Amino acid sequence: GESGMMGGVAPAPKEVSNQLAVIAEERGESRGAAQASGSGQLAVAPSATGRLVVATKGHERTQEELAAAQRQAREDVARMRAYLAEDPRRARIALKTKEEAKTELRDQIESTRRMLAEKNMEYGSVIIRQIARAAKTGVCNLKTAGLRGTPPELAQLTNVRVVDLRDNGLETLTDKALNLPQLIVLNASYNRVARIAPQINLPELRMVNVAFNQLESFPEELALGCPKLELLYAANNHIAKLPTSFAKLNLTDLYISENCFTEWPMEICEMKMLQKVSLACNEIRQIPPEIGLLEDLRYLDVSFNQLTSLPEELALLEELERVNASYNPLGAVDPMFPEVLTRLPSLAELNLDYTGVAELRLELGEMSNLEALQMEGNELEYPGLNLYGKDPLLLMLFHNIAVNKLDLSGIKLHVLPPVIGRLTALTSLDLSDNDIRVLPVEVGNLTRLEYLNLAGNPLAVPYAELRREPFGDLAIVSFLDRYVQELDLTGCGFPAVPTLLFRHAPYLQALNLTDNSISFLPPTFREMQQLRVLVLDSNAFVDFPIDLYHLADLEVLQFSRNNLRSIPNSHFDDMAALQELILDSNELTALPDNIVHLANLETLVVPNNHLRSLPDGMERLTKLKLLDIRCNDLEELPEELCTLTNLEVLDARINTLRFIPEAIGDLRKLVELNLSNNVLEALPESTAELTNLQTLQLGANQLRRLPRGVCDIPGLQEVQLYGNALPDVASPLNVKGANVPLLMGLLKEVMPRTPEAAKRPKATAEEAPRKPNLAETLLGGGTPKRSQAAQSAGVPPKDAQASNIRSEITEEEPSAGDKIMHPKPRPKKPVDVPSVAEEKEEQLF
Repeated sequence: GESGMMGGVAPAPKEVSNQLAVIAEERGESRGAAQASGSGQLAVAPSATGRLVVATKGHERTQEELAAAQRQAREDVARMRAYLAEDPRRARIALKTKEEAKTELRDQIESTRRMLAEKNMEYGSVIIRQIARAAKTGVCNLKTAGLRGTPPELAQLTNVRVVDLRDNGLETLTDKALNLPQLIVLNASYNRVARIAPQINLPELRMVNVAFNQLESFPEELALGCPKLELLYAANNHIAKLPTSFAKLNLTDLYISENCFTEWPMEICEMKMLQKVSLACNEIRQIPPEIGLLEDLRYLDVSFNQLTSLPEELALLEELERVNASYNPLGAVDPMFPEVLTRLPSLAELNLDYTGVAELRLELGEMSNLEALQMEGNELEYPGLNLYGKDPLLLMLFHNIAVNKLDLSGIKLHVLPPVIGRLTALTSLDLSDNDIRVLPVEVGNLTRLEYLNLAGNPLAVPYAELRREPFGDLAIVSFLDRYVQELDLTGCGFPAVPTLLFRHAPYLQALNLTDNSISFLPPTFREMQQLRVLVLDSNAFVDFPIDLYHLADLEVLQFSRNNLRSIPNSHFDDMAALQELILDSNELTALPDNIVHLANLETLVVPNNHLRSLPDGMERLTKLKLLDIRCNDLEELPEELCTLTNLEVLDARINTLRFIPEAIGDLRKLVELNLSNNVLEALPESTAELTNLQTLQLGANQLRRLPRGVCDIPGLQEVQLYGNALPDVASPLNVKGANVPLLMGLLKEVMPRTPEAAKRPKATAEEAPRKPNLAETLLGGGTPKRSQAAQSAGVPPKDAQASNIRSEITEEEPSAGDKIMHPKPRPKKPVDVPSVAEEKEEQLF
């Protein structure tokens, strides 16, 4: 030990040092050498005082301390010897060096490898346990077990039903795995299998999965040894051809994608039970027509091939639900959507990504069962990309004639394709928030629409003008519907007749253009030969449009509230079918002479003009029933007027008439006679012969008497006498209903019997007792106090009165559009404008 220290090596740490000392002594080594093999290195040197000093890191030990440590070491060695003596194995372990231990372990590993190599397998206790368990459960799970070969013990599992060999290193499927009589499922995917042994006897096998291996072919015996095989998965191999015996298989699922097929395997077309086929990621250029024999096929994946077309026989597959033909150059020859796909009645999912298809077919709408559509990477023609961006199924819905609701909002449409007109079943169409300026005329075919939204579009003329209340956007549909028979364009503000209007020429019968700014009709208007009713009220016409003369079948013409100054005589008689002519509120000073040639005219309304006379020959208007000439400058009525025996309404109020033709009693069908606000001093005696008269309005004239026979007209329902100088009749009297007979009876009593009697002086108050006047009698009282309205009921100046009533008529009369667009019978009694006196009279009675 000392010699060791003198050599410059100090003892190792206590525990290690003691154990090494024992081993060294038994080997005959010096204690210093044993200490040197430890990890604690100490430097020994003489000190300045001549004492030995042992230097450690950061510490110096004296000879006394060193001696104490040596004594302790000797004691530890003694204890170790006693410990090793108890069991010889402890001594053997303690005496082994590190290299000896490594050598022993290496020998054990090599021995195990030699044993596994003799059995051509590499497995351990886990594999043994799984095979033992499979004998009881029927399921052998050797997934990711590190197999390099088929375990021979597997052949002993005669009752196993499922064998899972996935994700190992198998290179061959030997007969040990292919002769299991009860096996139903065999999964050997994700290995390195390049060969399947031909010795196959799997009578109950239903499913084989050998995907992701290195197979180049199947053995012919596979079909014979697996007669019940239904599902075969062999994707991602190197297979280029199927055995001919495969045609006898009753497969339902066949997945052979990612292989080396350059032609469609004809054996597939003989598998009549086939429901799912995947041949994706091959180099197939054509699908044979025999695919039409697979009547039960439901799924077909031919993506990532070189197909340029699809066979017509594909349409025979009525059960086909899913088709994936993506990443094929289908559009290289014909960019049109494959027509055969539109004839698959059960198709629910279709993938045509990156196929070069650019043009869409109308028949796309027939794919009504489609639930999912993918067409990424295709440059679809307008508006295909707009529709696809919002919802791929819009490509189908936009062409589906049975669709009833369509949302095309916010897809940046700038033109609405005319094909929209095919969707005649639509009840709701949302086109809001697009860039549409002009709508196709085919929108007019959408006659079932109940909701149309065009908000947020920069619509041009005339579409923007048509969007007015209460019709809204639906007015555009009516405007574009060429088959419509009635068209109301009231209040659109058109400066001219829209060109699109003439599309309606073959069918339009009633047109209302009231309240626009139209000042002329284009020559093409004469094309509207089917028109029966035309309303041009409240426009800017100054001249009468001569093109109207060409509308030979026109029956109703309304031209009120314009600025017409004259109507030319030429060709007016060509409008022989005209029955109603309404020229209210213009600047006419005369009517055309040939107006009397309108033999079928029944209604002539020309109030609020400046007529001074009626044309000669009025007797020719034999069918005339209503003549409205109020608010003009007429001073007399022609005698010929009394020959119009069919006349029912004569309104001549607010003129300057001084007398009425004596033969007025010949108008036996007259129901309403309004002569108020004239300067009449008397009525002809023949007025009493108007036995069908119901309304007699004579207010605001200068009448001093009435023919007594007038009081006996039985059917009178309204009598207006205000503002006259009739004897004992208060000026505000205006009687309706049941009071009319009472009024006329009392009036008859006070009326002179002859015209001469009217000039007789009345008895003074002193000569005879005062008799109550007619008003007092009707009121049932004594001498009444006349109201302020009655006291001031004198006839106002003619010009002022006419002006006031004209303005009232203009404001209160219903619009011509209301009259003409609702096919109700025209009322025989025109609207009357009551004066202040009339209102007072109604309050009185």
